[in-house]
Amino acid sequence: MLDWQLPVALLAYLALRPGWHSRESLAVLLRPDAGSRDGRAYLRGVIHRMRDAPGPLEGLLIEDTRLRFDTPTDAAEFELAVRQGQWQLAVQLQHEPLLSQVGSSGAPGLDDWFFEERQRLRKRLGSALMAWITERQGEGRDAAELMQRLGEHDAQDEEAVQFLLEKARTPLERYEAAAAFRTLQRRLVTELGQKPLARTFQLHDALQAKVQAAPPPPAPAAAPERKAVGTPKDDAPAAVQPVAAPGLAPLGRTAELARIGSLLDRGEARLLTIAGLGGIGKTCLARAVHARLLGQDAACAWVDLRPVDTLHALLDTIAAGVGMPARDGSVQEQLAYWFAGRRMVVFLDNFEQLLTHAGALAGLLRGAPGLRFVVTSREPLRLPEEHAVVLQGLDCRGPQSPAFQLFALHAERLGHSLASAEQGPVAELVEYLEGLPLAIELATNWITLLPAPSILAELRADPGFVDSAAAPSGRSLRSVFHATWQQLEPAEQDALAALSTVQGTMDLEAARAIAQADAAVFLRLAHKSLLQRLDGRFNLHPLVREFARKLARSEVTGQAEARHAAHFLAEIARPPAMRSGEFVPERVAGLLPKTEDIAKAWRHAADHGRWDLVAAAMSNLGMYLMMTSRLEDSARLAAYARASLAPGHPLQAPLSAMQALAAFRLGRIDEAEEVASAALAHGPAGVPAVLLNIVMARVNRGREQGVVHAERAFSDAASEDMDMRMWATDELVQCLCAVGRDEQALPILAANLPLTRENNAIFYEGRTLALLGAVRTALGDWREGLARLHAALAIFQRMKDQYLIGLCQRGLSLAHARAGDTASQAAAAQAALQAFEAGGFPFERAEGLLLLGKALQAAGDDARAADALGEAMLLAVQRGQASVLVRSIAKLAGAHGKLARHQRLAVLAFAGRQPDLRWQDTASLRARLDSLRPSAEELETARAASAEWDLAYVCGLLLPGWSASPAALLEQRTRRGRVQ
Repeated sequence: MLDWQLPVALLAYLALRPGWHSRESLAVLLRPDAGSRDGRAYLRGVIHRMRDAPGPLEGLLIEDTRLRFDTPTDAAEFELAVRQGQWQLAVQLQHEPLLSQVGSSGAPGLDDWFFEERQRLRKRLGSALMAWITERQGEGRDAAELMQRLGEHDAQDEEAVQFLLEKARTPLERYEAAAAFRTLQRRLVTELGQKPLARTFQLHDALQAKVQAAPPPPAPAAAPERKAVGTPKDDAPAAVQPVAAPGLAPLGRTAELARIGSLLDRGEARLLTIAGLGGIGKTCLARAVHARLLGQDAACAWVDLRPVDTLHALLDTIAAGVGMPARDGSVQEQLAYWFAGRRMVVFLDNFEQLLTHAGALAGLLRGAPGLRFVVTSREPLRLPEEHAVVLQGLDCRGPQSPAFQLFALHAERLGHSLASAEQGPVAELVEYLEGLPLAIELATNWITLLPAPSILAELRADPGFVDSAAAPSGRSLRSVFHATWQQLEPAEQDALAALSTVQGTMDLEAARAIAQADAAVFLRLAHKSLLQRLDGRFNLHPLVREFARKLARSEVTGQAEARHAAHFLAEIARPPAMRSGEFVPERVAGLLPKTEDIAKAWRHAADHGRWDLVAAAMSNLGMYLMMTSRLEDSARLAAYARASLAPGHPLQAPLSAMQALAAFRLGRIDEAEEVASAALAHGPAGVPAVLLNIVMARVNRGREQGVVHAERAFSDAASEDMDMRMWATDELVQCLCAVGRDEQALPILAANLPLTRENNAIFYEGRTLALLGAVRTALGDWREGLARLHAALAIFQRMKDQYLIGLCQRGLSLAHARAGDTASQAAAAQAALQAFEAGGFPFERAEGLLLLGKALQAAGDDARAADALGEAMLLAVQRGQASVLVRSIAKLAGAHGKLARHQRLAVLAFAGRQPDLRWQDTASLRARLDSLRPSAEELETARAASAEWDLAYVCGLLLPGWSASPAALLEQRTRRGRVQ
């Protein structure tokens, strides 16, 4: 007998419950009456003594807050045998009840757990005995010995006695069943004063009368043909068993296939449903599972239920599919009898139209322990016995994804091998289709006629296009979705139609607001795989969205569009106001999935004159788009709304400011100036006047006119909120520095820095630090400049603002140049280029290349410097960036090894005559000329020589291979490799 002390009992508990257990939970189990501290102290004592317990303790792991004991147990082996349907092994493993020879551990809670676990395992053993009896009888063998064991297992288990009375076939089996009945009857009367149930007496009477049911017939070699009757589709052919999965293997379904195989192998799933949207690949995956089981010599049957829509037809089709001979009487009872003694996996394909009859499957499972169903359906059956595997679209991320590979395989089947140039467009196409296998197959049919971008464009215009090339007898997405739509209730149709107005993902709040439906309707749509859940949000497949729009009633979608606009514009307008000086990552992250719908809502409001919604959303929308570098969207949406307004409308000025600010940051200087100057001509006041003057200050930065506009903005902002004052201050400082008035800018910046910190204006704190760094550097204090710039960079990196990161790296490059650190100067210039490219600011590339060229020139790498400066010059010509052009010409003239001295002087003289030069540009050219120390005669000769030159001539001097088109030379350089 085991020495059953508390440490040993706790070891047994840990062994029977594998995994980690917190010390807190174990303390409560052992001493529920003690406080937390006393309980943990008591547990520590038990653990200390536990280390001295007999037996191997290699699996005992003790940590500060938890412990576990991983060791093999016969109880675990018994559970595994039951899950795998190894009934004989299970019965052999539990030859006596769990820990039947031990007494009390001294911990009542622990003793109660062992008692309940003992009872649970006894019940599981009874079920295993019943299953083994059924299995043995199904094999035509006598089960009297097992019946004796079951009768003795628990003499008062009336359900087990009824089972014996029903199952007894041979004389010995009938004897054991009758003996079990007599024992039950005696124990109930003597111990409880009760009698067996009436049904138990009836079964005993039937046994005594020696009424024996016929044994199950063996499976015939070939079953007679049966037809599904009681349905309009009586002429449908009988179900046939497929061979191993035909056609393409289930690409991208490795995880699902492994999960299904594991559930079936372990016996955990007796009803397994593969669910998902029509065309998602349910049947393909089920055929792969079927083929796998056939390869293991398992008994399987495949039943196609597409032509079936009644309970009678369902049962009759299953009977035909499994090969059960036709007899008179109830097919359901015959199937129950047929399956009772067999081990078989029955595949039921296309069950979605039979969901109201799913209970029939549960009834068959209850009477047949060896039966398992694998069902394909567009929605789960929602039965207690069910394990559902819900399929989503194939992974469609890039050319290595299963969705892309599926497209390529279908294309090869059509005789088309994808070229490397097609990979990007095809990847975009399958991503739009969200990996839906049927849609990919149908879209591939067009690849022999149309390139992938054209297929995608057609699909976006009309989702029905994907079906146009389908074979006449083949499946189409239209037919799949139409069948699904017809099965929806009217409330579900209206809700789906309303949700189809949403372009991206949505949360439950948005779904309720737009569809005006309760959560139960959304749950039903989710069960039908029409409403998908993605990272905690809801989504419609783009093709489902488009088909729903086409089938919906116009009044439903019209009302939903209005609710959509109201909801999403209210979402962006929600307080607090978004400010450029404050960056709230959580709020920005929450808006990102809604961006496309906010833009759609904006356009709808403008089209329908809902200027109240536009006015409420405008400020936050402009700031949000600026923060997330969606400048093109900002400019486009502002222009869209302005086009519907009269010139003097009150919203024209703020919308003009929104458009002009975005246009300037996009490098579209002419557009920014035109929009801002036109709006200022109407005499706006308040915030719009501040913003419009800021735009004009930026356009004219480096000239005195820029300072004038900046001072106006600064003056107008004095009566506005803190955000506007700091914005205007920032611009004024930059304009002062741009004309060389650094000393005047320094005190303004010094006063502004504490103000930004007091108001938690992170953006402006970073901007002020960056400007302080630039000013300090310009005034010769490069150490202080570097410190300020690094502090600013840390802020911008937290904000993930690539534009400001690029500007800060540019400032660092100049500061490192002042410090004479050419390696750091080049590295910072390189980082600036990368930041601008990552953020999508190509107009900054020319300035970035100029800076990199300077750094490379300083480091003595003249060849790479010439490449960078040459590309900067070409980009400046192409984009009309005069300042960059002049400075590139000046630097390239100095770096050009083949130019004679008189030619260099003439090029610099030419650059100095260009119109609209900024103060910095003039100063830079003067410094360049001074470095060459020309005489007065040389300067006069240079000016005279360059007087007749034009830009093309100068470019020809500086850039070998120059043509009249800078774009052509740029393309040549791009093919050769971009400067990095």
